[in-house]
Amino acid sequence: MVYGITTNNNTEAKNQQGSSLPSVSKAEAYERLLDEFIDSQDVNDNSKRSYRWAMKEFFSWIQKNGLELDALNKVDIFNYKKHLITDPSEATGKTRTPLTINAYITALRIFYGWASRNGYYKDIAYKLKPVPTDEAFVKMHLTPEECRSLLDACRNSNMKNHVRDYAIMRLLLETGIREIEAIRAKIEDIKTLRGRPVLWIQRKGRVAKDKFVPLLPGTLEALQEYLNTRPMAEPSDPLFVTEGWSTKQQGKPLSTRSIQGITKKYMRIIGLDSHEYSGHSLRHTTAVTIIRGGAGLYEAQKALGHSNPATTQKYLKSIERDDMLDNPPTALVAQMLASN
Repeated sequence: MVYGITTNNNTEAKNQQGSSLPSVSKAEAYERLLDEFIDSQDVNDNSKRSYRWAMKEFFSWIQKNGLELDALNKVDIFNYKKHLITDPSEATGKTRTPLTINAYITALRIFYGWASRNGYYKDIAYKLKPVPTDEAFVKMHLTPEECRSLLDACRNSNMKNHVRDYAIMRLLLETGIREIEAIRAKIEDIKTLRGRPVLWIQRKGRVAKDKFVPLLPGTLEALQEYLNTRPMAEPSDPLFVTEGWSTKQQGKPLSTRSIQGITKKYMRIIGLDSHEYSGHSLRHTTAVTIIRGGAGLYEAQKALGHSNPATTQKYLKSIERDDMLDNPPTALVAQMLASN
């Protein structure tokens, strides 16, 4: 037992040195334990946020089921995995995707590995396996007509933030950058390189802004129009910020979830209200457009910032799916039957 967690028998907790600790609530004890775990991880801030989110889900499940952290066994861990698979998320009300479930499982395994090394708990999660995923599936991409409709929906909207939203949609579509790369960008990251406008970005998994994407005229114009609405902004300010109705809500960096929500909002407006469409659909669209336009996989890989070419190859599955719909081989059978 660690951190003086009060159990049902109200025994006094001891820390690993043997000194007495005052009893605290489970919620507070779990928060302290979680803080120590997060601080010990040599990962970027985004990964730390993911670990924290995942472990809070685990601690919440323990408390709701009347369990004790220091009394859990492998069966409990397997039951938690079943919970992740079958029970809807309290945050969204929807079942979790295999990718989300596996992110939670990864965090749990890392936590128990850390706890075991520090003498807190036995590692009862090391045999926990990820759930199967369809590696070939990626989000649906948009057709050229849908892209134009999406941008028109942003441009012609009467919503308060439509100028900002248009700049975001245009940037994501024309550059293929990830949401996290967009929210990391600052105004001063818009520069010129050999006379051409570019945006310097911090790629996923990297610690420096050592890559750039060219800014084509339409995107540059959209960004400038948006920045004109922020005359008091400093070069070091985030490129995209919140524009809430209250002062406290204004000027804060957008989150990846915010950008995903913005994208889904306009997708619903143009009739793309399906789980197959998300913020990643814009990056998917860029990838498919590049490959269909005749660029090789290497060029597409570099444009998208993939470290592994196998990731880029996944987008070929989407193109194959479109070809199957547009020109199904089984149509030859229909032609044969018609000729008879």
